Amino acid sequence: MPVLLSDEEIAAMEGLPHLHKCLYIFGIRRYMDYATGITGVKRGISWQSLKEELFIEPRSGISEKSPSKDQIRRAAKWLERAGVITIKSDSERLIFECVLAKQDKSVQKQAATKPPPHPAMAKANKNKALRAQAAMGVSAQAATPPLSGNKSTNVDLSIYQSFDNFWATYPRKVNKKKSLELWISKQCSSHIEAILDDIEQRKKGDVNWREGNQYVPHPVTYMNQERWTDEEKCPKPAQQTGATMRSNDYADDKRALQQRRAEIGREFEQEYLDSLIRRD
Repeated sequence: MPVLLSDEEIAAMEGLPHLHKCLYIFGIRRYMDYATGITGVKRGISWQSLKEELFIEPRSGISEKSPSKDQIRRAAKWLERAGVITIKSDSERLIFECVLAKQDKSVQKQAATKPPPHPAMAKANKNKALRAQAAMGVSAQAATPPLSGNKSTNVDLSIYQSFDNFWATYPRKVNKKKSLELWISKQCSSHIEAILDDIEQRKKGDVNWREGNQYVPHPVTYMNQERWTDEEKCPKPAQQTGATMRSNDYADDKRALQQRRAEIGREFEQEYLDSLIRRD
């Protein structure tokens, strides 16, 4: 049956955390017996079944995780203190009374004895690779991200936009797909301003960064090492060795010799012109 909340229920849950509201609506109120206002008698429930009802499917850009059984128990206690439910569990059954819900004595149908399998839970159980990636903070969708076109959520959009800005600014563009996966897993979007500022500083002080040649690290290396936190942005000028100093001295001597030859040539030319004048 559809879940129809009364004005009293809505008013009592105003200001409560999101988990508490979801627990009441999806885990308790959904399976209430409308004839008695009781959940957990005609259709048994457990803390594990409530956890499955509140399962959060891993998605790119969503850091919120599924609640634990302890968190669900505490949320139920909060609902009881708020006057939304009364916990009437015994040693064998988990029972809640929805004290603010409107009852209907004429209702003969009971809630479904077995809820349909949660599609997100079934998907997670079948796809171990997805769960492994979710544990690292990367969803399977990150392997083929929507770099352009429609984005599923505002959170996804901000992450991809920040990566696009990084990719457009970074001088050496290598392995874009892996770079995006790492960008999401390391949550680099939260450091986007520092990263862009670091890249611009390196471009100003290092010709390699301006040209984007092989001396610039790959984007993956840059992110793994968190290079934007480096105190020294550009390499120091190499110290001159003995050979370098001798080479510089030779260059200076050569320029001095060429300059002296030019001066001698001008002196000789002037003396020649003076001799011609004296002859006249």
